[in-house]
Amino acid sequence: LNNFDWSGDYLRKSLHSSILGNVLKITSINASGPEVLVATLATIQASTFEVMEDVKDELKKIKLSNYPGENIAKCCEDQLALLQRLDDAGFYEPAHLSYLVRTWEQTSDPKFIHWVLKRTDKVDNFRSKASIMSISSIPADERIDFEELIRSAKLEYKRLVDAKNYKPLKNGTPSSTEPELPAGYAAIIEQAVTKAVNAA
Repeated sequence: LNNFDWSGDYLRKSLHSSILGNVLKITSINASGPEVLVATLATIQASTFEVMEDVKDELKKIKLSNYPGENIAKCCEDQLALLQRLDDAGFYEPAHLSYLVRTWEQTSDPKFIHWVLKRTDKVDNFRSKASIMSISSIPADERIDFEELIRSAKLEYKRLVDAKNYKPLKNGTPSSTEPELPAGYAAIIEQAVTKAVNAA
């Protein structure tokens, strides 16, 4: 019993004040080591759940219009970072795939929206089956991995941009798939080209 009391004191003294405050809400100041440990784990789990709910909300609220030129590549990078956080914490669900395609559906480009709608159908089919059976039981060609889905979206976006067929960029908005020269460098190059033309 003395060891339990001692371990309880030791654990309380080792906890950060923010965690200790929550632990003391569900245990007494004289709680034994095992009681403090269980309370600490419950507190950490609850805190993780709240953080992951915030990550889900952040993913859900992403708007394509917030990215200049409806830059799918940049949007995908942000989505991937959030999904990886959910996956690493064990909170990723197939339902989160819908957040991806719904955001991409906001594009004003008819070719990309056509591409997205095909993926939306596949996502809906995968989600439907994942809700009634284990993912391992779903045929391999019908499973959807979020990293692969994002990778394919970036490739389709790049294909359209490289072919100068991405509508949002046709109004002169620069593509950010390639690095841009600083304005000063661009001006120097332009002057050099002009001199070369005049000297010819």
